[in-house]
Amino acid sequence: MHNSCTPLVNFFNTPQFLTIALHTNTILSTPIYFFGLYIILTKTPIQMKEVKWYLVNLHVTIILFDYSIGLLTMPILLLPSFAGYPLGLLRHYGVSTIDQTLIVFCLCGCKFRNIRENCAGGTTVVMITAIIVLFESRFFIVCEFRGKRYWSMIRRKWIAFLYMIVILYVLPFKYVCPDQEPAKQRLFQQLPCLPSYIYNAPILVLVEDITYHLTVIIVWLVVCFIGLIFLLIYIYWSTAKLLKNHQMSPQTYQIHRIFMSALVIQLVIPFCTLIGPAIAVLTSIITNYYNQGMINFGVLSVTLHGSVTTVAMLIVHKPYRLAVKEMFRKCSFQSTDVSRREMYANHVARMMSTTQ
Repeated sequence: MHNSCTPLVNFFNTPQFLTIALHTNTILSTPIYFFGLYIILTKTPIQMKEVKWYLVNLHVTIILFDYSIGLLTMPILLLPSFAGYPLGLLRHYGVSTIDQTLIVFCLCGCKFRNIRENCAGGTTVVMITAIIVLFESRFFIVCEFRGKRYWSMIRRKWIAFLYMIVILYVLPFKYVCPDQEPAKQRLFQQLPCLPSYIYNAPILVLVEDITYHLTVIIVWLVVCFIGLIFLLIYIYWSTAKLLKNHQMSPQTYQIHRIFMSALVIQLVIPFCTLIGPAIAVLTSIITNYYNQGMINFGVLSVTLHGSVTTVAMLIVHKPYRLAVKEMFRKCSFQSTDVSRREMYANHVARMMSTTQ
């Protein structure tokens, strides 16, 4: 340990900053989350009923992912090493650091029961896979293709298979951790002079050779990205073909096109909150650069993903946008009406007092 060194520390590098920032974000984001959930449940039109519960599933899984980082674990990451320690609620309940790490990974691609399919025993996945499931639902509903009947029989098994792959990817993380004490010593030798609270923290060194972990993450992201691109291309091509063959009306095609465009925008906009942290992480790893303040801001940016996604959903989907406008219009009208009544009552009271 660097007991004799003097670390350069500012407020943004400290656990106090990360704790305050994440708690503030959680407090501000929670009403947005539940307002978005309320809008989906109560304001989804009949034309979108096929995707209503898929939207609910995606929304809930994104919320869980944000809570897992911003409330339950609140990780202090010591990049460029795959090491860190938690500040969140789970540490107060005896959950080990490695298990907290697995929870976050699993909420990017682990198992979560869909509200609608729960009674039927079907399962869906959190975060990334939930996005694939959402687009697959549009693919299954809209597209006509040879073997659709067979696909309807195996699609749930296919979804379950995706989740099993994720679980099989993540579980080895727990069993390939190095011996912690020697790993911590090597970690402290690699990093620059650190504050004493980091040396005394319950640090977990997840891995020293990042090849397997980084490969798993990159391969999974690439596979998901390719799958999404394929689904999008096929959906647009299939609907255009149906329109050309007069198997879909222009009105239905227009509704579908607008919905798909809004859905893509809804998912693309929030990824801006993830691109920055991803670039920071890759830069830190490639250049072997340690900057705790930069990483803390990256963690905060990731937890903004849920609220940005919710706001984007309420803006880009026309039925939700109109519903929100109507709610605010009614609130504004009611407040104006109350103000007018109060003014009238005050005016009457003044008139009566003057006549007396």
